[in-house]
Amino acid sequence: AITGLWNFNLMSDGKSPSPPAPPEGVLVDSGFVTWHDDGTEIMNSGRAPVSGSFCMGVWKPVGVRTYRLTHWALSWIPHYEPGQTSNWAGNPDGSVVGGDNEAFDFFGPTRIQETVTLAKDRNHYTGTFTLTQYVKAPASHVPPLGVDVTQNAGVAFVITGTLSATRVTAD
Repeated sequence: AITGLWNFNLMSDGKSPSPPAPPEGVLVDSGFVTWHDDGTEIMNSGRAPVSGSFCMGVWKPVGVRTYRLTHWALSWIPHYEPGQTSNWAGNPDGSVVGGDNEAFDFFGPTRIQETVTLAKDRNHYTGTFTLTQYVKAPASHVPPLGVDVTQNAGVAFVITGTLSATRVTAD
């Protein structure tokens, strides 16, 4: 019943445990997600492709029309050096990163956990999410296969909120 293509929105609830929390009602992400009947999932996020716009996950039923999903993304950001740049889009000299020569660094893995309930019409679902952005361990690169991606990584921030999705049909 949950399998298929969906158009989703993730909205902040303003209650994130890691301050500063995005205000309530702020769009955190939107895009398209496909739930496969083998218990896997792939999301095409509204983020810029160069920043890591795809994440993949696994899901299982946990109740009547209710499902739990955990998916992972690898996040890339403009070159950022804590204490030397004022934000993720800044260079150490204070200039803003831009143009075709942006240098992107692996920031860390992102885990998004969702619990969703499919509507009786089977064309909509709603639920809650927790997005945890980890910071890579110093001097590490993209984690190799078989390595716990949260090992030796710190938490940069956590965002919680609500989500909604509408089934995409061939009509």
